[in-house]
Amino acid sequence: MARWAIGDVQGCLATLQRLVARLQGELWFVGDLVNRGPDSLGVLRWVMGQGDRVTAVLGNHDLHLLARRAGASAGKHDTLDALLEAPDRDVLCEWLRQRPLLVERDGWLLCHAGLLPRWSLAEARHWAAAGEVALRGPHASARLLKLRQNTPWDLASADDRITLAIGALTRIRMVDGYGEPASFSGPLEEAPPGLFPWWERSPVPSPERRVVIGHWAALGYRDLPGVLAIDTGCIWGRALTAVNLDTGERLSEPCAEVLPRRPRGAA
Repeated sequence: MARWAIGDVQGCLATLQRLVARLQGELWFVGDLVNRGPDSLGVLRWVMGQGDRVTAVLGNHDLHLLARRAGASAGKHDTLDALLEAPDRDVLCEWLRQRPLLVERDGWLLCHAGLLPRWSLAEARHWAAAGEVALRGPHASARLLKLRQNTPWDLASADDRITLAIGALTRIRMVDGYGEPASFSGPLEEAPPGLFPWWERSPVPSPERRVVIGHWAALGYRDLPGVLAIDTGCIWGRALTAVNLDTGERLSEPCAEVLPRRPRGAA
């Protein structure tokens, strides 16, 4: 059965349904199913209804939804109110909370944003698993409310490293010369000197072990030896992309939603 990796949906249900109507096989979502687009509620209901056909990892906007449910304030461009007020909100959010941060299968690694360069593959597995346990545990709400902390890894406690790992897997793009995450979300060609895409400093990606990511719409589609980046900016009014991981076939569906104008670099 074919496996299709699908980029960031972010509440764009109409585009998602048009794209999936062209696909046969499994659907691997790189995270950010919700937020910014007009129908996050519909997207979660539809994806959850696909059952075992779906593999999905958590993205930063998915975690923001869970944080909102735990009491966090709304972001500037949030479109989550309808979902949070829905009668099946708890069922949908609990389904989302059970999604993994990292999936490894047949030479592919699926995550939303990327890996800390300091991690070996074994360490990436370890910290992703620790993050998943924390997000599913009794103290998940407190964890969700402090995900944006940015303590340097070497100075962080073991518990804080779990929080940092969740943040890296769902938010990392660029790193500095020490391998620490750096704040930059624009086009790769416009990155400031001294910053590098995380995969250029990571030992994990390779032609035999490729990492599939979304998260970086300004990066666009990139088919690199160790990384397949597939966020093609549907929420920016561009397109939603699916890639057949078995054959390399690429399909894109133009955005079907009416979206507010967003500044370049909005994540």
